[in-house]
Amino acid sequence: MEFVPQSLNEYAFSHIDSIPTLLRQMFEAVSYLHSHDIVHGDLNPGNVRVRASGVIALVDFGLSRVSSGEPNPKTISNLNPRFAAPVWRTRLG
Repeated sequence: MEFVPQSLNEYAFSHIDSIPTLLRQMFEAVSYLHSHDIVHGDLNPGNVRVRASGVIALVDFGLSRVSSGEPNPKTISNLNPRFAAPVWRTRLG
């Protein structure tokens, strides 16, 4: 297993110009997961790591799951409102 020491926040603060590229990589990675019906479950800046080459790695799949269809707020656990979509924040309280 590869160790990727730098978090998204740490890298982005010292590489401001690379933020659009990092975001595109994140969108592509999440799109890839979703195309295979995988939900990460804990996507936040700490779980997006950046290699020295500037390529991201999504980590910590401990809360990931295979999607069984439409999202259901009752099946979401450990949702951090800071990183949740607005629709989930209003539904969950």
